[in-house]
Amino acid sequence: MTVGTAAVKIALSAWHVSDFAHGVTYGLNYALSFLLLQRLGLVPATKQPAMTAASLAVIVRERRGDDRANEIAEYAARICRSQLAAVLGNVIVVSVGAFAFVHLWPC
Repeated sequence: MTVGTAAVKIALSAWHVSDFAHGVTYGLNYALSFLLLQRLGLVPATKQPAMTAASLAVIVRERRGDDRANEIAEYAARICRSQLAAVLGNVIVVSVGAFAFVHLWPC
């Protein structure tokens, strides 16, 4: 999906229109891409669920003392690990998709 969105953006950049028109078409391209992701039940891997902030707020509100500091540190470490895994997954999958696109797209 990401590779397709980028390919459409590249195609749109070849149009000889005003900067405003480019901005509108780029925005529509990304909006449609995200709507399609949502419709298919997909989520970009680097987007943490809304529960992340809510869970952190519960830890801060309900824990006290060293217990709170330790739990916040553990929670932050889990978030960092999951974000790193998501970013690496995105980079690898998009790189493979871009490589395939470049080599399979007829010029």
